[in-house]
Amino acid sequence: MRKILIFMITLSMSVIAYSQEYIISSAGIGKSGNYNIKVVVSTKKKPKSNLEDLVMRYAVHGVLFRGIMSTDGYGEHKPLIENPGIEQSRSDFFKPFFEEGQYKKYASIVETTLSTMKNKQTKRVETSANVLVDKETLLKDLEKAGVVKGFSNLW
Repeated sequence: MRKILIFMITLSMSVIAYSQEYIISSAGIGKSGNYNIKVVVSTKKKPKSNLEDLVMRYAVHGVLFRGIMSTDGYGEHKPLIENPGIEQSRSDFFKPFFEEGQYKKYASIVETTLSTMKNKQTKRVETSANVLVDKETLLKDLEKAGVVKGFSNLW
C-alpha cells in the first residue's frame, strides 16, 4: 500500500511539472542587476522558431510573471510583477513587447548552453539554456512605461 501511495504522489508531481510550458530556475550569480537563470521550454515538437529567441522570451516572461525557483543553493526570486492580471490588463504593452521581440534587449544566452533534446519519458522536446536577464534595466523601462510603479513615488 505504501509503495502504491509513493508511486501515485511521484506520478502526480511529474504531471504537474510537465503541464507547464517552461520552467526557470537559478543557475548562478549574475553580475549586479542581472539574473543568471536556466530556462527549460517543453514542446510537443521541435519549435520552428529561432530557439535562442524562444528561450530568451520565456526567460523574460518568467522573470516578470513567475519568479525564479531556487536550485543548487542559489536563491529564489519573486516575480518583478506580482499582479497576476497585469499581462492581460496591459496587453497594449505586453503583446507588442513579446510579439515584436522587445524582450530581446533584456536577455542574452550564455555561450554554449543552448541545447535541445527529446525527453523519452514525456515524448516532448526540451530546449534549454542559461540566460542572463538584465532585471534592473527591465524594471526601469517598465516604470517609465507606467506598467509598474517604482519606489521613487514613495518619497
